[in-house]
Amino acid sequence: MTLDEILNDPELKRTLKEMEGKPLMVGIQAMIPIIERLGLTSEDMRKIVEEGLSFENPLGQERLNPMYEANLAERLQFDGDVPELRSGALPKGNRPAVPVETQSQNPALIGAELKQASQEVQDLLNLVDHNEDSTELSPMSDPQGYERGQFPTPRKAQELSILGMTQTEKKENAWGFISTTQGRNSACPIIENRLKELLEQKGYRVVIDSTDNMVHSWCVDISSGAKATYEVFDYIGSVCGVFKNKIQKTFREGDLSIKVISVNNIAQRNVGWSLFATGEYK
Repeated sequence: MTLDEILNDPELKRTLKEMEGKPLMVGIQAMIPIIERLGLTSEDMRKIVEEGLSFENPLGQERLNPMYEANLAERLQFDGDVPELRSGALPKGNRPAVPVETQSQNPALIGAELKQASQEVQDLLNLVDHNEDSTELSPMSDPQGYERGQFPTPRKAQELSILGMTQTEKKENAWGFISTTQGRNSACPIIENRLKELLEQKGYRVVIDSTDNMVHSWCVDISSGAKATYEVFDYIGSVCGVFKNKIQKTFREGDLSIKVISVNNIAQRNVGWSLFATGEYK
């Protein structure tokens, strides 16, 4: 769906008009169903905000686009922090929500990597905010890659091992991967590259592209099986297997474009990944 198609959606235009001057929570409640119906991603939200759509609250203060507010409110519920929303320091007691660059396939291992990345950024935040040797107070500073008002930069995952993890730790780590936006976002390039390899073995010539020109899509919803995923050593491989079968049933061998995005319809507990693809139909 193009940006023009999104902005010209009749229900969206009507709702946005009705929301001008109304409180934040009213906007969030009205926009969440529309976001889910249109299947909007964080990237879509960013583009919409860049279009300059602005609104005012009852006090006359400028506020974020209500569609963006609704998306961020859901992320905040599960991630604990949304750095691109913050204008101040990370509140005490909140954990940084940091995506990772990883080649891991196991949910428990990816969850452990996310936890490690969060701790690394937390340590950097503590250094920035509480540097006793500094001659200047710097409570408004953030570490590079996790600045307020900016999308977080993925951190290269530390080499960790699943060996030695207890069953409880596996469950907790796997849930940390599945239940967070940053966890699912971190898995997208892993799924894309592994799926590309699988399809090329079947005779496809695959490129990873944007979703702008994609004409077909499928979704793998992981919420229903979340409790069992920590036991699946190669869960990402299972997801790729589902997508590979869908592609082979739909498109002939040859040129194929794919793109994987995370699904974050948290209000309906629908989370996972969508595969967009275009090629020659069978």
